[in-house]
Amino acid sequence: MLSSIASAFAVLKQASDVLQSFQNAKTEMEIHQKTTELYGIISSIYPELISTQEAHAAAKSRIAELEGEIARQKDWEAEKQRYTLHQHPLGALTYRLKEAQPDGAPVYDLCTNCYQEGIKSILQYAGASGFVVRHQCPRCHTEFLTGKVHFQA
Repeated sequence: MLSSIASAFAVLKQASDVLQSFQNAKTEMEIHQKTTELYGIISSIYPELISTQEAHAAAKSRIAELEGEIARQKDWEAEKQRYTLHQHPLGALTYRLKEAQPDGAPVYDLCTNCYQEGIKSILQYAGASGFVVRHQCPRCHTEFLTGKVHFQA
């Protein structure tokens, strides 16, 4: 982008020189030649200006994209503070909501794999196998052995 700007200034300098040479032109033919030369110089600047404008638009778009990513990361960092690493009786690790929410939402567990990727995926009950309770991540399908089945006598 800087080279385009430098090129544009060089072309403007050329145009300025041609305009100054108009003062020395004596005949209509010389004026016509200088006018044609000036049009050529002016038209040569358009591709440089378009290129610079496109580079500027791309840079603005990238900046907006990066600002959005920074905002998402800050939001996730704040959200992460609501969870703590929890070890279940059979050893499985999940991220558990630290406390019940004021709106009455239940305490729940998040998938550790998805959590590390900055994604909040709530584990879902996947049934019991033998004497073991299973929960599964709906996003990455990782299974967690979260407890033992207790039979009532």
